[in-house]
Amino acid sequence: MATKTEIRPLRDDESQIWDELVAISPQGSVFCYSWWIKATTGRFQVLGYFENGRLIAGIPLYFKRKFLLSILTMPKLTQTWGILIEPLSGKRVKVASKEMEIIRAF
Repeated sequence: MATKTEIRPLRDDESQIWDELVAISPQGSVFCYSWWIKATTGRFQVLGYFENGRLIAGIPLYFKRKFLLSILTMPKLTQTWGILIEPLSGKRVKVASKEMEIIRAF
């Protein structure tokens, strides 16, 4: 059976699945939870990587207006951000290969 992948922005009603991913991801931190991002930015977007309709990775995005430009940056008071991936199982080479596939997709 072929794996169906999709990359798309998460809807507002999907913040719970994002927070669940943050909780289990080795890359997750308090700075990635939706409540923290909302508190420090007011407005943000999460780009999600879905496999067979299930969120397995994502990256938070914050665009700041500066003059006439929209700049992708980290919000104030936020220490770290980046791609979050759920824990993957299998041999190290398979896990590394899958992680690289996800990172390349973003």
